[in-house]
Amino acid sequence: LAVPLPAVRKAWPILVREYRNAPTGMGYRVRGAKRQRRLGAKDGLAVALSVAATVDTLPELIELASDPANGESRVLLLFALRRSKSDIAKQAIARLVSDPVLTKEISAWKKI
Repeated sequence: LAVPLPAVRKAWPILVREYRNAPTGMGYRVRGAKRQRRLGAKDGLAVALSVAATVDTLPELIELASDPANGESRVLLLFALRRSKSDIAKQAIARLVSDPVLTKEISAWKKI
C-alpha cells in the first residue's frame, strides 16, 4: 500500500472491497501491565482508505466508519474526516461522536 497517492486512489474500489471482507479485530495482548491492541489487515486497509479518500469518496468512507460491523478499525478511518473541510465530513463527525467506539478519539480532538 506504500505507493504514490494517485495509484492508491485508483485502487479505491478494491480497497473498499477488501476492507469490507477483512476479519474484524485481532484481539489484544498483554505486555507487562499494559494491554495492547493487535493490528491486523483491516487496520492497514483502514489507514490506506483514510489516506486515499477524496471529496468524491467521502460518502462511502463515512458509510464504512458508521458501520459497527467494521469494529475498532473505524477509528483509523476518522483521519480522512478530520482533515476534510467538507460539510459532509463535519456532519459525520458530529454524528459519529456518539458512537461508543469512536467517541474517545473524536472527543480528544476538541482538547487539542
